[in-house]
Amino acid sequence: MSEGAYVNAGSTVYTLRSYQPLKLDFTVPEKYASSISKDLNVKFKIQNHDSAFNARIAAIESGIEMDTRNLKARAIITSKHNAIIPGAFAEVEVPVAVNKDVILIPTEAIIPSDRKKMVVVSRNGIAEFVPVETGIRQQSLVEISKGLTVGDTIAVTGILFLKPGTPIKFSSIKE
Repeated sequence: MSEGAYVNAGSTVYTLRSYQPLKLDFTVPEKYASSISKDLNVKFKIQNHDSAFNARIAAIESGIEMDTRNLKARAIITSKHNAIIPGAFAEVEVPVAVNKDVILIPTEAIIPSDRKKMVVVSRNGIAEFVPVETGIRQQSLVEISKGLTVGDTIAVTGILFLKPGTPIKFSSIKE
């Protein structure tokens, strides 16, 4: 805008931004909603910056969004750094309760279908398709909360060629 220019009602003249404090708005999937609470510390990363920054949750929505099944939360950024710019995209890491007695399997072993997830288990050398319930998902592993027991042998590769009752042989078995 220059001196002497006409300004219409509703025109944006300036955008004011407050850098103190910066707020971080993010969503959490419904199944992890019980893991977050006010004053919980979270970490986040921004693009083009390798280190993580800290924030503390200040507010949580009172309900789950119907269309996304996510819970909105707002954190106040406690880290100070010039790389943190208002409006930037952030990847938030929320600490969740860790259960050390869980079964983790590779994500590629899961066979998704319309209503359930299946895993191919070898029972006496025969392929059996077992419905499972999943929990927390990591980059390459997924937690199995129901359906498998410790010691089950599952197929990870070649599962598209298997049918229930098919004899199954493994080229290698990893524990």
